[in-house]
Amino acid sequence: MKTGYYVTSVFWSGLAKVFNAVVGFVSIPLLLKHFGMDQYGILSLATAANTYLQLMDLGMNMGSITFFSQWRAKGEHERIQRVAGTSISLYGLIGVLNALILIAIGLWGEGLFQVTAAEFVQLRLALFILAFFSVANWVTMVFSQLLISADRIAFTQQVQLVQTLLRLLLIVVTVYAGLGLHTYYFFTTLFFAGLFIPYYAKCRQLKLIHTLRPQWHWSEFQVVLLYSLSLFVLTFFQMSAANSRPILLGMFVSDAPRVIAEYRIIEVFPAFILSIGGMMTSIFLPKASGMTASGVQTDIDLFAVRATRMTSIMSVVLCVPVALLAEELIEVYVGPDYVHLAVWLRLWALSLLISLHTSPGNSLILASGKTRVLVVVTVIACLLSMLSNALLSPYMEVGSAVLSYAGYLLVMVVSDYLYIYPQSIGLPSKRMFWAFAKPALLGVTAFALIDYAWPSLLHVGNARFEIFVRGLLKGIAWLLLFVGGLFGLRIMSRSELLQLLGRA
Repeated sequence: MKTGYYVTSVFWSGLAKVFNAVVGFVSIPLLLKHFGMDQYGILSLATAANTYLQLMDLGMNMGSITFFSQWRAKGEHERIQRVAGTSISLYGLIGVLNALILIAIGLWGEGLFQVTAAEFVQLRLALFILAFFSVANWVTMVFSQLLISADRIAFTQQVQLVQTLLRLLLIVVTVYAGLGLHTYYFFTTLFFAGLFIPYYAKCRQLKLIHTLRPQWHWSEFQVVLLYSLSLFVLTFFQMSAANSRPILLGMFVSDAPRVIAEYRIIEVFPAFILSIGGMMTSIFLPKASGMTASGVQTDIDLFAVRATRMTSIMSVVLCVPVALLAEELIEVYVGPDYVHLAVWLRLWALSLLISLHTSPGNSLILASGKTRVLVVVTVIACLLSMLSNALLSPYMEVGSAVLSYAGYLLVMVVSDYLYIYPQSIGLPSKRMFWAFAKPALLGVTAFALIDYAWPSLLHVGNARFEIFVRGLLKGIAWLLLFVGGLFGLRIMSRSELLQLLGRA
């Protein structure tokens, strides 16, 4: 992988994800105030239902990118054309099915959710809006796959950055011009579907695709589908563990719109963490695939340990400050009425800490193709998580979603270290664990010291700006303590960091 491509891709991906997270952070309190808790919860419920239907991708997104990249390297451009045309046909059919399911829920699904009759009427129209744009959204995925496989990730992120700017403008217009709930949702969905136009135009410009006419070259497409189906079960249960939570809350709590809105409030911060931390898998997977193909175990082991250590440090920097500043973040974000959610935000952030650092090891699992044990563990952990979420929802509301997901992540990480890493793919799990544990323990210890000592060190008042200053000073104090410990205890060296980034 060329350094220029790597740097450009990471820069635009990071910028797009950070800006998207910032817009999400800013928009929720504005929209909550404008629409009210219950109406905003309705939109969140509709979006959650549609997100779950993205599982109909069947893992083909990753599979298509993999094979398009391989065929491009071999110069098999006509084969890409034929398979991409077949993908358009299949994704178009999936889009129609997606739309029909949303329409069916809107017409006959009132009993699925704990909402009033008036709230369900609003939910129905939101579902119909999603259905209207469904085909365009699905077909756009083919163009995205072609662009990514042709090393045009930066372009896709630039377009998404423009889309996010349009969403921000829409939020401002909605608040100040008093747009209605469904007018706002229509244009929001339109902006997502609008990716179709620039993506398709770029594909035509680069001659990645010649026509939108449906094609059906099954004999060539089935190799992509069969590979993708091998990942589908894994993807299905991973997404189910994450995306079923607001849906289960909507089904089992008595005041669904309020609880889901509270869930969305604290979800903003973990979503920001995941948007940044999630980039690591896309960085590590190509390198892991090359190493697995070469079969040099010493290189694989060295990569696993070093990459785990660096990913762990990044995970600590992303997760621990959110846990430390949970109360300040929520109070500055949406006000003191929601500070009671801080305990769940803290737990959510710390649970992500134990999960994000596994990106290097998981990329090696995927590259090896030895995913059977991982699939079994994921299925069991997901089902237990969903069951516990459903059982606890009437009593703990938002807390049930956070606790059940934390349990899912813990089961996955423990199984990685105890069995999957050492037994399935022969990785040095003990060395990898300590590569994670040292920076994680340092970060949590610094968190405990600052959290315990801060009230006696400095008191700042309760005005929003003063709360912001207090949080900023706490964060800086923690960061100085953590970074000092990293170098003082020789957990990280500057040369090692530069070496790893240069080779990624």
